[in-house]
Amino acid sequence: MESRFRVAVRAFIKDGNKLLLVREQDPTKKKPIENWETPGGGIHDKETLEEALRREVLEETGYEIEIGKLLSAPIKYFQDFQSLHLIYGAKLLRKVGEPGKDISGIRWTTKEEISEALKKKEFDWHDEEIFNFFVRDEI
Repeated sequence: MESRFRVAVRAFIKDGNKLLLVREQDPTKKKPIENWETPGGGIHDKETLEEALRREVLEETGYEIEIGKLLSAPIKYFQDFQSLHLIYGAKLLRKVGEPGKDISGIRWTTKEEISEALKKKEFDWHDEEIFNFFVRDEI
């Protein structure tokens, strides 16, 4: 069986010692997914990485962004596919809309809250490295 490969883009958006996170709505259960995460998602056919990141952040936050450098590229191997997440630094430019219906929340999260989430393992795998960098003031 051939292994599938998924590439996603995510935005690390910080303001001082706060990080912008989103919470998605579980489409099957009609309730929020428990973990907060960096905004982002999959790449559409014929879409560049930058186009995908701008679209995802706009859909999930309502903001246009300026994209910075690549900060992290975690990969995880699942039973039937591999997933690579490219996490870029980004700055908010201006609010041009509202978060999409699949987003149940958006908030600025402190380093203390991120540190506590790391201790409790309350995060998605793709954000672990970037959260640790953030808590340790390495980015």
